[in-house]
Amino acid sequence: MEHCFSDVQVLWASRFDYQNDWSLRVHAHDHYYQIIHFLEGSAQVQVGKRVVKAQGNLLMFLPPGEMHGILQVYSEKLCTLDIKFTITNPTLANACNVIPVLSLPSGDTLSHIMQSILQQGVLKPPLYQSMCSVQMGMLLIELIRNFQTHSNDPIIKQNVDIPIERVHHPLVRDVLRYLDSRSLDVLCSEDLEAVFSVSYRYLSQLFKQALGCTPIAYAQKSRIETAKTLLISTNATIKQISEKLGYADIHQFTKSFCKLVGLPPARWREQELNFICKDVNIDPDFSNQYFLETGSSFPK
Repeated sequence: MEHCFSDVQVLWASRFDYQNDWSLRVHAHDHYYQIIHFLEGSAQVQVGKRVVKAQGNLLMFLPPGEMHGILQVYSEKLCTLDIKFTITNPTLANACNVIPVLSLPSGDTLSHIMQSILQQGVLKPPLYQSMCSVQMGMLLIELIRNFQTHSNDPIIKQNVDIPIERVHHPLVRDVLRYLDSRSLDVLCSEDLEAVFSVSYRYLSQLFKQALGCTPIAYAQKSRIETAKTLLISTNATIKQISEKLGYADIHQFTKSFCKLVGLPPARWREQELNFICKDVNIDPDFSNQYFLETGSSFPK
């Protein structure tokens, strides 16, 4: 059962914080793919023969044989999510040809999936390898679909776990689009009633039938998922994050976070950051080869 999903095999994952005097020697991998998602900071990177400035949300999609490296870190710290994997399904591998080597994806879907894969590798629950394969397949399909349609319209983006295009009721789709566009705002039932001219009770019935939760519960989960991304990918304080997400105060934010995650935000961040710069082997037989060059010893 451990390998019951075999189109994609995830080999390794990690969260890295590159320091200012670190670099990644230009190299390529012969037999596997790699995705590096730049979460925070800026650096000069080389991909193939191109040298570009990477900052913010840049995604590097590296098929086997693609030369790449981080030549210089400009910021005090460069935060990345990194996954290495193989594709065993030729049709899927061929479909991935539409994915550019460098892109700027919209929304937090990709980083959420990559963080979930990392978490699976750390905790190793039953069937974790199969779950990582499924999630990696979802990530690839999300990229393929995005670049096949060439659409940057935020209205069709996926938020949290619920793809809008799988929801058939037109009103629920409209409300989802609205919630996604107001993901940093504090919304109440009266706001939705005013915008859509229907009772919140009716909206909740439709949402529960389609998604299993109310519109406000969906919005709250979306805000907490955004909070988790900010906690793991930025140096913002808990207070700053709570303010950015529109909470009245840090106590309200902590209470909401604990309710959905099971831990206070500070403790959850500490737990997640403990895995930075450490190998997380999804495939126990995979041996990661380092090309990192540092001005000081590399933390194991």
